[in-house]
Amino acid sequence: MLFLKKLAGFLYFLIMVASGAVFISVALDIFSPSTLSGVMDNVSSITNARIAVGMVGILIMLTGVIVLMKSRKFNGSEKLITFQNPDGEVTVSISAIENYVKRVARDIPGITDVKATAKVGKKGISIICLVSIFAGTNIPEVTENIQMTVKSKVQDMLGVEEKISVAMHVIKILKEGEVSVCDEGEEEQPASPPFREEE
Repeated sequence: MLFLKKLAGFLYFLIMVASGAVFISVALDIFSPSTLSGVMDNVSSITNARIAVGMVGILIMLTGVIVLMKSRKFNGSEKLITFQNPDGEVTVSISAIENYVKRVARDIPGITDVKATAKVGKKGISIICLVSIFAGTNIPEVTENIQMTVKSKVQDMLGVEEKISVAMHVIKILKEGEVSVCDEGEEEQPASPPFREEE
């Protein structure tokens, strides 16, 4: 499957370069319209040439469709964690996990704001937390508390055995009572509905 993706990408690249070269040649008057017309007349008079041109046309169309489907897949849907229950398949969207991590981390004393990003890969689930904390908070203690709490709660929630790593980045240290810019007027965004990503 990876080979086909690479082949489609390479063919798409070649087609785009060839098309661009033809248009530039016409614009610079390297090929005159009569030359192109003569080439087309020669191609249409030879049966094998017509078949070859038809095959190239089909290849161009298929490559275009594959590239379009791949670009929609990466831009139009989000990744999911999928697992099997006795009654059927269950999917959990990454945005649902990120929202859950925010809620869990905000309950920890000393934390004023959390932004979480989750990624799923072959090595397990990777969560990156950007946190704002109050001045005077013991950073190593609080961040370790968040890491352990988030890791255990996500593992319990999903019921998976995959490795879960939690990286912490302290991005702001605020005075006691100061409100984080992210907290002002920010409403909790609902998780977008999950869409299956075709493999």
